[in-house]
Amino acid sequence: MKKFIYLFGLLVNLFLPSFLLSQTITTSAISPLEYCANTDLTVSYTADNGFAADNVFIAQLSDSNGSFNNFINIGHLKSSISGTITATIPTKQYDGTKFRIRVISSNPYLLGSDNGADILIHSLPINQWEITKNRNYYKLYDSVSFSSSSENLDYYSPAKWDFGEGAIPPTFLGYVPPAVRYGSLGLKNVIFKIDTLTNCSYKVESSNNVKIIGCDIMIDSNNVKTYDSADHHLPFPNNLHMLEHQVWVLPNASVTVDIGYGEKVFIVETGGNLVIKGYAVACVFYLKPGASVRATQGFYNCGIVRCPGSSINIPDTNTAKNDVHRLTVVECDQLQVNYSTAPQQGKEILAALGYSDVKENQAPSINLNIFPNPVTDILHISGDYSGQQVRIYSPEGFKVYEAEFTNEIDLSKLPVGIYFMRVRDKIAKFSKF
Repeated sequence: MKKFIYLFGLLVNLFLPSFLLSQTITTSAISPLEYCANTDLTVSYTADNGFAADNVFIAQLSDSNGSFNNFINIGHLKSSISGTITATIPTKQYDGTKFRIRVISSNPYLLGSDNGADILIHSLPINQWEITKNRNYYKLYDSVSFSSSSENLDYYSPAKWDFGEGAIPPTFLGYVPPAVRYGSLGLKNVIFKIDTLTNCSYKVESSNNVKIIGCDIMIDSNNVKTYDSADHHLPFPNNLHMLEHQVWVLPNASVTVDIGYGEKVFIVETGGNLVIKGYAVACVFYLKPGASVRATQGFYNCGIVRCPGSSINIPDTNTAKNDVHRLTVVECDQLQVNYSTAPQQGKEILAALGYSDVKENQAPSINLNIFPNPVTDILHISGDYSGQQVRIYSPEGFKVYEAEFTNEIDLSKLPVGIYFMRVRDKIAKFSKF
């Protein structure tokens, strides 16, 4: 009888399919035991007694308490034998310290053991880190406040701030920085960084720009349009968003801009007039004494640097008035314009109009004695300027008369208007009737 039972068992082992025997799945130990979301790992397992040819082994991740009631499939391998599964920690997985991983099979359906030890997982930030600020433009030496927001801060090292050139303080470690002041003008690139406490492969970084404005501006010869006649119409294409694109409006010029978008810089000289059709958006205006600027719908997120006697015209609408708080205004006793790289034609026009010191844009005293003023035909010049040239310019800077000095000049053929006369270094302004 015993011999019969032994022979029957031998026949079962030899002739029955292996998948009808008792199968087991053992999940191997996981190493290391700390991961970041969206990172790969390998899950090894041992499968005993064989599985069907179409079987699939699946790696599953538990919840943060080690329970598989709410598991997540993180990798799979079609196989009937022991092997290794390439798995990925989900991007949206929440942080936790008690995760487990197990391997199951599909044919037959069988639950394997878990890895036998708790796994620590750090998730990506739920919210994107962003630098927030009140507006783009700030006055020199004003305090600028920055902040950032996210969740799950306990899993990250202190934040690192870099406030850009001229910042006081230049850097800061922490999530809530102090108010920042700037000791220099220009565009500042503010950078915010965080790293995880572990050796995760990712870093989080956000950057933004603020512009510090004051009573100084340089005219860039490589990126400026100059307008000097009595009437100009300047259309900007909708897609023109050039940083620091400058428009230089000379004395007595009148310029209309169709679109005021795109970080443009406008320098308006004394007597210049600038009109923005629509909203002036993200622009900076530098206004000399007697200059004027008007936006037909208002100013949005703009900066205005102005001297006494300049004019800012804001439409009398509720929308325009509500946007005034987004307008940064800097009051200057004197606007310092650096003309060293300005177009030569513009500098010559300023000089012809009597701005002897172009840097300060201050007209010299009218110290050339002429009469009568206004004049109809013969203009008399007091003094002896023998051998010097007498030059007369229109308000736009065009030379309309040049001859060797005499005490009497016949201007009867000169059109009615206002003119500037220069003899050597002396200037006179007169009217022709």
